[in-house]
Amino acid sequence: MKELNLYDEKRDIFLDYAKAVGMLFVMYNHAYPIYGGVLSRFHVPIFYFISGILLFDSIRRYDSFRIFAIKRIKSLVLPYYIFGLLALIVYIIVSPHMIS
Repeated sequence: MKELNLYDEKRDIFLDYAKAVGMLFVMYNHAYPIYGGVLSRFHVPIFYFISGILLFDSIRRYDSFRIFAIKRIKSLVLPYYIFGLLALIVYIIVSPHMIS
């Protein structure tokens, strides 16, 4: 497997900053929703668009798509199901006490 270097000279820093600004717009709109405003029309599409561009760059850094997919499953999907299962267990334990 190739060693990942986040400071690769071929990396486009502008895209990283644009993605960060997109994330800030999304977080701001979730904290202070302004429906119908200019910000609410483009904050999510710009974030997804830039994330999609950077996704292809991330895949290219690995020897194969299989290695990339396995790493993403281990780092994203597995914790999602573990915390979901823990939340379900807590809900099952706590919910009978909340009904009465």
